[in-house]
Amino acid sequence: MAKVGEEDPRWIVSDRSDGRNVNAWHWTEKDVTEWVKSRLVELVENQSIVDTPMLKCKTADIANSDGEGTVFNRKGKVSFLLELNFAVKWEGETFDDDGNSTGSCKGKLTVPDLEHDTDTAKLQVDVSCDSGSDNEKFLRLMQTEGRAWLRSRAETLLKELKAGHGVQEKKAGVTENVSVKKTPEKKKDAGENTDFATKIEWRVPPKEIWNALTEEGRVSAYTRSKAIIQLTDGGTFSFLNGSISGTFTEIELHKKLGMKWRLQDWADGQFSEVTIAFEEVESGTTQMILKQTGVPVSEVERTQQGWSSNFWEPIKMLFGYGYTTK
Repeated sequence: MAKVGEEDPRWIVSDRSDGRNVNAWHWTEKDVTEWVKSRLVELVENQSIVDTPMLKCKTADIANSDGEGTVFNRKGKVSFLLELNFAVKWEGETFDDDGNSTGSCKGKLTVPDLEHDTDTAKLQVDVSCDSGSDNEKFLRLMQTEGRAWLRSRAETLLKELKAGHGVQEKKAGVTENVSVKKTPEKKKDAGENTDFATKIEWRVPPKEIWNALTEEGRVSAYTRSKAIIQLTDGGTFSFLNGSISGTFTEIELHKKLGMKWRLQDWADGQFSEVTIAFEEVESGTTQMILKQTGVPVSEVERTQQGWSSNFWEPIKMLFGYGYTTK
């Protein structure tokens, strides 16, 4: 045992004469605040949020940002701390069938607290409209589309920090990039399964909501991500750049859709069964019942929220299809 004031030699790693930190054995600490702020600019400034012939909304510059970030590296294992708040300006405009402007609005998306352990799906994003002729419409749009978009950008930032981006250590005049191999995301254990059902009344005919869920172009538009849909019995589908995938098990045009459905981070081989039934209860009104079985108990709330935030709300905002959840 070392005497008081002395270091235990078993815990000392001698410095090399060339100054290199072999395999990141030493504990290193790097202030990445400037990298964080620079990367934030790249991720959120001058980006399109919604872009359709009738409606366009995009971000402008960052109004303000404050905080700090630090990455730690010990024996190739990376951890980080982050405290950040920021606001980004946005502007939107609506158009008529001839492409003439019919309204506009400007505002801000504000994140009061983004930390290293933040669950970005629940990240607080405050929406404000500073000025404009169509404030209420744009406020609703940004409360759904804007929040979802900014949360995805925050997720990207945290993942890059976790992977060690922006880290570079210097010692004894030698600069060495720290290369960190990203650990694959751990698949969630299957655990116990359960079921849920959702009933929604859409104020459009069955054909419209059917097309909104099965046409690649439409799905890609309102999810703002790549969708692959092979609408045949046994055909495959992929939504949200592969975050959701599966196969079609039943197709009854405009009436019933069956799917073998999973989230990307579920345990290997874990699938749920989704059935969506469409019924025109009166002219121009569709009752849609979604039943999902075989969902991991721990994933039910997340899955239900995902249907709403990634499908129902974006469909409403982009196509103007009103709905009521029963």
